[in-house]
Amino acid sequence: TFDRDITIDSVSFYYDPAKTVLSDMSLTIGKNDKLGIIGESGAGKSTLIDIICAILHPTSGTITIDSTPLSLDNIRSWRKKIGYIPQQIYLIDGTVAQNVCMGHPYDKERVTKVLKQAKIYEFLASKDGLMTGVGEGGIMLSGGQKQRIAIARALYNEPEILVFDEGTSSLDNATEERIINEIFELAANKTIIMVAHRLSSLKQCDRIVKVESGRLIDLDHTKGLALA
Repeated sequence: TFDRDITIDSVSFYYDPAKTVLSDMSLTIGKNDKLGIIGESGAGKSTLIDIICAILHPTSGTITIDSTPLSLDNIRSWRKKIGYIPQQIYLIDGTVAQNVCMGHPYDKERVTKVLKQAKIYEFLASKDGLMTGVGEGGIMLSGGQKQRIAIARALYNEPEILVFDEGTSSLDNATEERIINEIFELAANKTIIMVAHRLSSLKQCDRIVKVESGRLIDLDHTKGLALA
């Protein structure tokens, strides 16, 4: 269960012992917190996200959920609590419904609900509805529309946690701001972990941390945004 917090305790990670990616990171993320993570390319942001999502295992240190350590015995149930939106959105050459379900059982009512939450349902209603084709790689959709389908996909299994790994970085500033506002509106009762390059993308977060040379630095929210 996830009722209180995610605790990252003295976590380090490396692929090559001669080059540490993350070094002695400690961080607590409370239930329903909105956490922003910023940092330069290659700083270790995505690696930290992969460890939180139990895709990678720490070289040392622990991840605990409500004081229960993540382990091989419980990572499948943990992953089911997470809706993940990556930087590069992958869409199959099929229908919108297929891209939302993505291997999970099809539930028309639930697909419709999440498409409405992602604010793309009205656009689809002017096409072929849930059966609208997206083309190879989503070529028949705009960047913002692909982003909304990715959000609908992440919401489909009703996750408790939404993770954006630079999931809005390919959008123009106006579209990005609009989608982020919508995300925070529909995810008021969810935990959000959002990785971005720009501090301005994280202005709605309760807390912002910076990954720098494999270490975590807490940013003063107001001061940090003034410098963005």
